[in-house]
Parts: sequence; structure tokens; C-alpha cells
Amino acid sequence: MVTRAVLRLFPAPKQRATALLAFPDLASMVAFGTFLREEAGEFLSGLEFFSELGMSLLSKHLPELVLPLETHGAAYLLVELASSSRHVPPGAIARFVEAGAALCEGILPDVRINPFGHLGDGNIHYNLSPPEGRDGFDGKGPHIGEALARLATGMGGSFAAEHGLGRTKTALADAIRSPEERALMARLKAAMDPSGTMNPGVLVDAAE
Repeated sequence: MVTRAVLRLFPAPKQRATALLAFPDLASMVAFGTFLREEAGEFLSGLEFFSELGMSLLSKHLPELVLPLETHGAAYLLVELASSSRHVPPGAIARFVEAGAALCEGILPDVRINPFGHLGDGNIHYNLSPPEGRDGFDGKGPHIGEALARLATGMGGSFAAEHGLGRTKTALADAIRSPEERALMARLKAAMDPSGTMNPGVLVDAAE
């Protein structure tokens, strides 16, 4: 239920510049991102990262694609400078990606990890592919998902950032979040939608 909306407009950028940068590791990428936010301030309008695996998969499926860099890196940063932006601390992205890789490898050896996302606000799409030559995750997908969710929560983050819980993460929310928090969510949902007609099964189980 929406009770108020505020529309805030910014002038259209008069100039825009983009750059793709390669880094030897995630830590140096995050450090440079911090430097850019400090130096560029409101002119930094985009700061997206992805991994070498993502680049190699892209090259594999789009062989006509030409890497616009002289060298490859372990991590890449796509930077856009324009006339307006906002500053949000990035969080512990490098530590999370590296710790998550160790967790995933321990559960399913040789799983391929392709993290990418929004360095400016700390949102990470932790994309996984099965080991080379295999079609699935050997039934270990839910175990990996819960391990990563607990890691993100333990580091002060959330396992459902920009895309929310939806229907697929309600069971995970029940496992990770406190019973008090889940009960409060259910009570709020029931207060605003007593008949359960608005997106049943989203956020909390439809039976709650």
C-alpha cells in the first residue's frame, strides 16, 4: 500500500564518459573504487564489477566479441562519469566474494563462480555455474544458497538485496532470520492484506 510518493529530478548529464578497467584481484578493484568515489564525488554515476570467468564465458558464447583491453584481469570495473550520483559505502565485497568462494568450493568442488554487481552500493549477484562438463549442482544448490545467505548476514548484509525475497527465498528467510522478525513480517502482511489476495506466497508463506 503506497501512502506517499516523492519524485526527485536531476538535470540530464551534459557529458558522459565510460571506462573498462582490469585489476589483478578483487581487493585492488575495491580500493580503486573507493578512490574513485572520493575523487569523483557526485560525478560518479556508475560503478559495476564482474569477474574474469564472466568475461571468458562471454567470449566463449560470443566469439566475435573483442576485449577492449591489452590484458586480462581477475576482476573488471565498468566506470561511468556523469553529472550526478550518490555516495553509498560499498561494504566488504572482496572479503565476501573470497569467503563465499571457499564455502562453495567446500560444498561442490570446481563449481564456477562468476560474481558481478554494483560496487557503489554493495549489491552482489553471486552467479554460480556447475563444474565444467556437468549439467547441475548434484542437488547441493540449496545447501550452497543457505551457506552464502548465512555468510552475507553474518557480515552485516542481506541475502535478498535489490530483488527482495519473492517466493523463492521465503523458506531461506525462515531459516536465516529470527522467528520474531518473521512473525512480525507475517503480522504486517496480514494487517495490510487480510484476504491474502496481493501476491500470495511472496515475502511470507501463503499459509501463514
